[in-house]
Amino acid sequence: MLIYNLSVIVFSWCFKLITDSLIDKEYTAFSRYILLSVFVVIVQASGHYIYIKGKTGYIKAEMMRIKSGFIKSIFNYDVSYFMNRDKSEYQSFLFHDLNIYEQKILSGKFELAEKLVLMILSTVAIMMINIDFVVLVVLLALVSVIIPLLFGKTVKKLNTLLTRTNSKSMEKFDEMLDGFITLRTFSVEDRGINECETAAGDNENAKMKYSLVMAVFQSALILVTTVFTLMIFIWGGQSVIREVITVGELIALIQLLFNVEGPLMGVMTALGNIKAAKPIADKYAEFVSAGRNDGDEDFNLNDKIRVEHLYFGYSDKTPLILNDINCEFEKGKKYAIVGENGSGKSTLLKVLAGVNDIHSYKGKINIDGTERKKIKDTGFWKNVSYLPQQVFLFKDTIAENIFMSGKRESDETYLELAASLDTLRLVKDDGENKTGELSGGERQRIAFLREMLKGSSVIMADEPDSALDIETGDRIRDIMLGCDKTCIVVTHRIGAFLAGFDKILVMAGGKIVEAGTYDSLMGKNGFFRDICLREKNKYSDREAEAGMI
Repeated sequence: MLIYNLSVIVFSWCFKLITDSLIDKEYTAFSRYILLSVFVVIVQASGHYIYIKGKTGYIKAEMMRIKSGFIKSIFNYDVSYFMNRDKSEYQSFLFHDLNIYEQKILSGKFELAEKLVLMILSTVAIMMINIDFVVLVVLLALVSVIIPLLFGKTVKKLNTLLTRTNSKSMEKFDEMLDGFITLRTFSVEDRGINECETAAGDNENAKMKYSLVMAVFQSALILVTTVFTLMIFIWGGQSVIREVITVGELIALIQLLFNVEGPLMGVMTALGNIKAAKPIADKYAEFVSAGRNDGDEDFNLNDKIRVEHLYFGYSDKTPLILNDINCEFEKGKKYAIVGENGSGKSTLLKVLAGVNDIHSYKGKINIDGTERKKIKDTGFWKNVSYLPQQVFLFKDTIAENIFMSGKRESDETYLELAASLDTLRLVKDDGENKTGELSGGERQRIAFLREMLKGSSVIMADEPDSALDIETGDRIRDIMLGCDKTCIVVTHRIGAFLAGFDKILVMAGGKIVEAGTYDSLMGKNGFFRDICLREKNKYSDREAEAGMI
């Protein structure tokens, strides 16, 4: 940077020497100064290349450090904290906001340093020629400082608005793409189009407002530049007429004053950009400082998980989803949570697992006497397998999706489970991104197999057979009932399917209204028996005779 800027100043001085030698008709000196100018240009070009190469390398390394820190921070969040944000917010920040950060802050700081050095060197050179011209430099600096101050707050506010609307438009577009099949099958594509266009329109309006304010800002700077250019020629011309300076010195002064004027405007713009992008820097600091809201106790389940007076709602403004839940889950036993849609059974499982914000529930979840909130996140997930309704598989081979715990195809447990679930043939026909060819039921079987191989002591499964046929669903149930793990299963299946579980928790309206074995509940002639009978009426006599109910 210094070599490049020095060469710019020397080149301006070469203009003085060349012009004065021509006026004095010193042609030998003229030729010498031309050669000097060529050498300076070569040095200037070389210095500029070296500077840009170093600048680009630094920005690349710094952006990798920043992006790596952001990505590591996200994957270090506890599950509940991660789930509190929409994934589009992470995507928008990584691929949009950080690009703005690179352009306005990292590149802006280089531009700021580059322009400041050029301004200082040019001012020193001006003082060497004629110190009176420094007055113009001071006036230009004062005006250039005032203009950004007038626009600073507005630019920052609009940049924040632009970032927010961009995130919302990405979130809305992502939502409508996920809902494509629903929109198409209901012939309401216009809803998706309208909502996406509205979100995109809000984003474009924010961009236009920002661009218009920046246009006014740039126009003000251009006006100042034009006025000062005219002042330079007026004052400089009068100085030549009075023989205070030579024509060559006037040309050098004009060049040097441009080297102050342009960079000064650049400094003000860079400062404005850095200030406008500060919300992105603040947001980055928020992301990387969040970390895990972790406990310091180890996970130990030698006795039971006890839930006492548990309350949970997604916000203070919405009704409670779980209302005074009291229950126990003993080590090694099998539990089924049943209830009609909206009863709170899946929410209860999520709160137990900590998938919802574990710090927002009220009441107690004690694991061998240790409050769930105080247990280390890593220790909890090492010992707990959680299978959500919407299973996730990586876009990779089936084997890579199954053997995340380090076990391989030769493992006896795997071979036994895979044979029972009929997944051996899938792995045998494996290939890159083979998971994209799997049906919903096949994906569910692979995900279940993966969790069973994890080596955890507790399984929490939310309708693990929802995409499966009855026979395969029965096999999954039998696998859980036959293992030595503590199993807590949310299921939509009602009836004799539940006979093997040690206890069934029946939920309605966010409460556990009944609990017991299948036989004891059927003998009570209560709520569970009622929903079993209602469910039975949905199926044909053939299905009933087959033992489904």
